[in-house]
Amino acid sequence: MIPADAILDKSMKAGTPDAIDFAWIRHTSGGSSHVTLKTYEQGREAFDGDAVHVIWLDEEPALPIYTESLLRTMTTKGIVYVTFTPLQGISDVVKQFLYPEPGQQKKFYINATWNDAPHLDEETRKKYFASIPPHQRKARTEGVPDLGAGVIYPIAKTRLRSKTSVFQIIGRGLTAWTLAGTGQRLSGERVTVKAMLCTSTTCTSAARLNRRSMRRQSNHEALGFGA
Repeated sequence: MIPADAILDKSMKAGTPDAIDFAWIRHTSGGSSHVTLKTYEQGREAFDGDAVHVIWLDEEPALPIYTESLLRTMTTKGIVYVTFTPLQGISDVVKQFLYPEPGQQKKFYINATWNDAPHLDEETRKKYFASIPPHQRKARTEGVPDLGAGVIYPIAKTRLRSKTSVFQIIGRGLTAWTLAGTGQRLSGERVTVKAMLCTSTTCTSAARLNRRSMRRQSNHEALGFGA
């Protein structure tokens, strides 16, 4: 927290009640620091132009905003902090830290879990854990990105399985559709596939589906196949 008497001057954001656009803060060195507050809704363009020493991105930004923030610190040799829960799975920003491209400089990160929050007792953890959707539990409690079967299918990745009877090589000529919702008639581009993917709770036989229409058989199916 910044002590009120350390705020030398401030400018309020137009159109947003009680929101500060920028402020001048008295620094311990005797000088002053300029603090600017921005929102992701302003877009990448709002981050253009300035040379900044420190940037703190609270919650996961879009990759263009993250990249622009890095460039804002290039001439100052500054630093960018990013703090967020990885609810978007292995996103482009997460890959910058966990899976850098060959030749890309590795970035320092700290993985924090519920166990690192001393104000959360065991009873509180159990209470709220039960309310978290299964596909978000590892992300919210362990800081581990795990989108599972995607935002359409709320299935934790750990529930997906494969074994000889349900994951097998199928001959050429089969077509597949991604499923968009319970009871919806599916149509669109067909993709030739060679494998069948099922979850631990259900598997749709290729023989039960045809080329003309398919209906989602369960909330847990990832793909449907037609002969």
